[in-house]
Amino acid sequence: MHNVHTLQLRAGDVLRLPEAGSVTLRVRQGRAWVTQAHCLDDWFLEAGQSLRLSGHRIVVEAETACEMDIAHETADRAGWLWRLTPSTRNRLA
Repeated sequence: MHNVHTLQLRAGDVLRLPEAGSVTLRVRQGRAWVTQAHCLDDWFLEAGQSLRLSGHRIVVEAETACEMDIAHETADRAGWLWRLTPSTRNRLA
């Protein structure tokens, strides 16, 4: 099951998805840097771009103010939601 959640991130906000499973990140507005543990590649996503990742220890940092959709393929998002900073968690739409 896909759950899609939209986040409003400020420049410099960091989102950690330690046990993300399979996720698709889609930037609606702004620019974000994405990296994943044990992967040599980093990605820069701009408005309209998306990236699908599987695994764990995914880190997203907003380079600019950023609106991002996160499609998570489980019914329970609590595993990653509680790891958001309180100010970021409050901006979850």
